[in-house]
Amino acid sequence: LQGSTSSTSTTGPSNQNTSKLTNPYPLVCAIIPKPADSPTDKNGIIMVKYGNKLEYNPGTIAAYATIYYANYYTTGSSSSLTNFLKYVGWLKNNFRVKSGYGIWEYKFDYSPYNQTAPWPSAISQGIGISAMLEAWKLTGDSAYFNIASLALQSFKVPCSQGGVKSSYTDGLVCYEAYPGLPSSHVLNGFMFALAGIYDYYRLTNDQNAKELFNNGVFSLRRHLADYDIGFTSIYDQYYKYKAVARDYHTMHIKQLLWLYHATKDQFFYVYAKKWLNYDTGFIKSATASSSIDSRCCGPQKLYDGNKYYNYWSSNKFPVSVQLDMGEEVAKISAIVLYGTLANQLPKRFLVSVSNDRKRWISILSINGNKPQLTNYNKTGTYETFIWGYKIPNPAYARFIKITAYSTYGSKILGLREIDIHFDQTKNVNNMYNALLANFEPRPFAQ
Repeated sequence: LQGSTSSTSTTGPSNQNTSKLTNPYPLVCAIIPKPADSPTDKNGIIMVKYGNKLEYNPGTIAAYATIYYANYYTTGSSSSLTNFLKYVGWLKNNFRVKSGYGIWEYKFDYSPYNQTAPWPSAISQGIGISAMLEAWKLTGDSAYFNIASLALQSFKVPCSQGGVKSSYTDGLVCYEAYPGLPSSHVLNGFMFALAGIYDYYRLTNDQNAKELFNNGVFSLRRHLADYDIGFTSIYDQYYKYKAVARDYHTMHIKQLLWLYHATKDQFFYVYAKKWLNYDTGFIKSATASSSIDSRCCGPQKLYDGNKYYNYWSSNKFPVSVQLDMGEEVAKISAIVLYGTLANQLPKRFLVSVSNDRKRWISILSINGNKPQLTNYNKTGTYETFIWGYKIPNPAYARFIKITAYSTYGSKILGLREIDIHFDQTKNVNNMYNALLANFEPRPFAQ
């Protein structure tokens, strides 16, 4: 971040016009909403079920506050305004002031990440800061600003002392969604936190916020590769190599595009573009020459986004699968196969491309060749074996055909998903332009 700075104030910067609405939290577009029928308390505050018990999740509540604010900001909806004020009221009443900082406490244990109540999270701290700033600018009540200022200080306090600051093994900072040990370094939580810190700096020119943001961005730039496993992004560094669900992967891409927008650092754009290749959403349809059961396990499963559960299978050889990308795509550079079992992956197969399904051109021939990418994922009891092959001469085509002649010993060919890597310049630009309305929205009242 560039620009002038000032020290933190507890009454709000005197040069701010609190009658003018501030832009919504920039990553409101990356929040994954809960189902419409999610439970609420008697006051209408959303609750989240953990085991058999409903709990207040401050991060979820802060996220919903920013969603309601963004809707009010862009549409003027009175119901959104009412809900926003209700949600920030909960955040205001449930903020806990510590020694020189403050947190929103999670008042339940969370064993997957060794959390014992009460505990804070960089997610609720970051999104909560933005929600408090939105409420301050909307109402003029400096109490909201004071809370945001105290919440900001939690990013300077080590996890061991009740804050949300930790570090990678090289000493670079990470803002923790789960501040227990061992450190988990959750990627989306780190970036949600950075957006809240950025919001604070944007409104106040505060030196502390600027330093916290710049340190976080520098660290993330150094460690982003740790979250890339060649076929998707991963959630954290605790359950390392465990793939994220498709919606979380898309969240990561949106967050990276926002970081590119905020920092103008091409590095984050390049990673967003690369990670778009890990999304199967670009395959529009698929057909197969044979399927064991086309109703439950047909070729439509090869691009449904459930890379680690569903599957297509065939027991006839040779068998071919045709993928329709919907339009010609540029520079097809790799194919990634998600096998149900290692011995059910194709051993000898041919990849061909076409633009009319009449004239096919071979671009890859495999006969037991070692794949350039090998990985494994287990989600519950479901195993997935991921093998990827580079295309020697990247091709332009709409249709892609994979013809398999044998497997590694099984009489069944079983695939959960197929990814096609190609030049994502067009798609990442379209995604970025669509998100600009969230990064720099225009309020209804101005």
